[in-house]
Amino acid sequence: MSGHRYWRIHVTANNGAGWASVQMGELEFRSSAGGAALTGTWTATTDAGTGFELANIHDGNLSTTYASVGGFVPVNTVVVLDLGLGNDTVVLQVAIAPRPGQEQYAPAAFTVDASDDGATWTTIADFAGIVIGDYADNAFTLFAVPGPGVYDSRMSEYLVEGPFPGVYDSRMSEYLLEGSNNSLFVSRTSQYIILGPGGNPSQLMLGTF
Repeated sequence: MSGHRYWRIHVTANNGAGWASVQMGELEFRSSAGGAALTGTWTATTDAGTGFELANIHDGNLSTTYASVGGFVPVNTVVVLDLGLGNDTVVLQVAIAPRPGQEQYAPAAFTVDASDDGATWTTIADFAGIVIGDYADNAFTLFAVPGPGVYDSRMSEYLVEGPFPGVYDSRMSEYLLEGSNNSLFVSRTSQYIILGPGGNPSQLMLGTF
């Protein structure tokens, strides 16, 4: 996966007890963990009008609010950032600040999607089960997005280059870090996977040292 011009979040749930409005103080797409917010042209499926305009989602002010139009219908809000022609970028972190005092309307489930043309989208990350307590007033909640990688059809998963030397195993939700002695370190089991003879990845031995 290389960089992309268009990035979006597609929100499909909040914790608002049936009220479908999605409300955020700020939304940032970042090309590195803790990095600056990417800039460009923003669009959204809807906004709730005066006082809740889309511009509030990227004005640098956590006390202003973007809100999508509410109603007793399924949550289905899309917010898109167009980085502009020639500005293809990899996103490695999404940061969301809730509307102060209204954390129940922040995203509880959403995908991070990328596109090269603004029409065909690929889901890069999928988040669900986010609860009200995961958000706090005047603060960002951070969501890590897997970086560039290759798709392993045998395992049906992405093996993704992490922010440090290594790959991210999405099936096991862990980093496999490049270790010493021609090995990878498995964070889940605190073990080294030692590559077999000739560094052949089809021959693996488990061990610790």
